[in-house]
Amino acid sequence: MNLLLVAVGLPLLGAVAGAFLPSRSAALWRWWGVGFSLAALVAAVLVAVQFDMGQGSLQMRLSLPWVPLFGVTFGVGINGISLPLLLLSAVVFCAAFASFGWIEERQKEYALWLLVMECGLLGLFVATDLILFFVFFEVVLIPSYFLVGIFGRGNREHTAIKFVTYTGVASAVLLISFVLLAFTAARYGGGNLTTDIPALTQAMGAAEARIPAGLQTALFLAMALAFMVKMPIFPLHSWAPDVYRDAPIPVAAVLSGVMSKMGAYGILRIAVPLLPAAASQASWLLGLLGVISILYGAIAALGQKDLRLLLAYSSMSHMGVLLLGIASLNTVGLQGAVFQMVSHGLIIPGLFFVVGLIGLRAQSYDLQELGGLWQRSPRLMGVFLVLGLAALGLPLTSGFIAEFQAFAGAFRASQLQVLSFIGVLGFIFSASYILWMVERTAYGPLPPRLEQASIRDVTAMEWVSPLVLVLLVVAVGVFPALVGTPLTPSLGELLRGLGG
Repeated sequence: MNLLLVAVGLPLLGAVAGAFLPSRSAALWRWWGVGFSLAALVAAVLVAVQFDMGQGSLQMRLSLPWVPLFGVTFGVGINGISLPLLLLSAVVFCAAFASFGWIEERQKEYALWLLVMECGLLGLFVATDLILFFVFFEVVLIPSYFLVGIFGRGNREHTAIKFVTYTGVASAVLLISFVLLAFTAARYGGGNLTTDIPALTQAMGAAEARIPAGLQTALFLAMALAFMVKMPIFPLHSWAPDVYRDAPIPVAAVLSGVMSKMGAYGILRIAVPLLPAAASQASWLLGLLGVISILYGAIAALGQKDLRLLLAYSSMSHMGVLLLGIASLNTVGLQGAVFQMVSHGLIIPGLFFVVGLIGLRAQSYDLQELGGLWQRSPRLMGVFLVLGLAALGLPLTSGFIAEFQAFAGAFRASQLQVLSFIGVLGFIFSASYILWMVERTAYGPLPPRLEQASIRDVTAMEWVSPLVLVLLVVAVGVFPALVGTPLTPSLGELLRGLGG
C-alpha cells in the first residue's frame, strides 16, 4: 500500500469512524485525535525513511484515472520540497491535539473537524494533479470555517465569514487559472488535455515559445495572487489578524504554522515550474510584495498591545521573507524559502501555544496587564524566550538558517538587491517587538492583579507541545542537513526546468 495514501487517509479515517461514536468526555476525543495524528506522523516518518535522499524527482508515485474525459488523475507523489512539509504538518497537528485543553464543549465536533483539516493539508502536499490539489485546498477551508466560527472567541462568526470570503474568492481564481492552464497546454502543446502536474510541466515547457507572453504572465499572476492570500502577503492579508486573534489557540497554531505554507508551496511547486518565463519576469513584483510584507508586518507588530495580534503581524512579516526567497529563483534563495516554511512552521505554533498558556494563567493577552511571569512560570517563560530569539534569527536555531539563506539568495539576484537592502530593516523592527514582547511579559514586577492570582508553571501535558517544537527548532538550526539533504536534489530539478 502506498504510504502517502496511508498518511493522508488516517486522519480521514479517524474523522469518519469518530462520527459514529457517542459524544463522551473531552479526554476521549483528545486521545482519539492524538492517536490518529500520531499514526499519520508515523506513516510520514516511514515515508522519510524510504525516501531516496539523492533523487530529485517524484517518488512513491501513484497516478490513477479519476475523470478521464478531462485528463484528471488521482495522483500522489513526494519530493524533497514536499517531504519536510508533510512531516511538519504531521508534527504540528500532533501538538494541536495534545493542546486540547482550550476546548470546553463540543469536543467531538472539534476533534473531527481538526482531523478533516489534517487530511486536507497532508493531501495537498503530496497531490500531483491540479484538480486533486484544488480539492485538498478546499477541504482545508471547510473545517477552518467551523473551527473558527464555532470554537473561536470574540466576534468569531464575523471573523469566520471574512476568512471564507477572502479564501473563497482566492479559490475561485485558482480554479479558473488551473482550468485555463490545462487548456492552454493542450492547445499550444498539441497533446491531450491533462491536469497531471508532471505532464503539464513537460507540455508547457515544450509549448512555451508558442504561448503568448501576456497569457503566461496573466496565468502566473492569477495563481500567485491567489496563493498569496493564503500566506498571507500584503495587501491580501487583512483576514489573518482577525483569525489569529479569534481562533482557538491550537487552531491558530495550525493556521499560522501549516495552512499559511499552502500558498508558498503552491507558488513554488505549481506556478513557478509550470510558467518559468512568467515567473522570471514577475520576480521583481514578488520581491517587492515580500519586502513590503516584511516591513509592514514588523511595524504593525510594534504597535500591538494584544499578544495574539502581535504574533499575527509577526507571522506576516516572516512570510514576506519566504516570498523574497522564492522571488530570487536561485538555489540559495529557494533553499531559504523552504527552510523558512519549516522554521516558521515550528516557531509560530510554539509561540501561539506559549501565548495561549499565558492567557490561561493571566486571563488576558494585553501586554499592559502582564509582567513578571518568570517569577511564577520560569519554564514557560524560558520556552517563550528561546522561541522569540529563534523568530528573530538567533544562530543555532532554524530561524537563522532560513532567513540568512533567503536574504543571501535575494542579494544574488540583481533585480532584488536594492529591495533586499530595504528588507533587512525588518530585522531591526523584529528585534524590537520580539524583545519588547518577552521583556514586557516575563520580567519586571508582577502586576497587582496577578499577585493575587494562583499562577503556576506548565504541567507535564502543557509542556509537551511547546517543548517538542523548541527541540525541533534547535535541531534544524544545529543540523540543517535534516532539511537540506532531501531538498537539494529536488531544487536542482526545479532550477533545471527554469533554465538555471
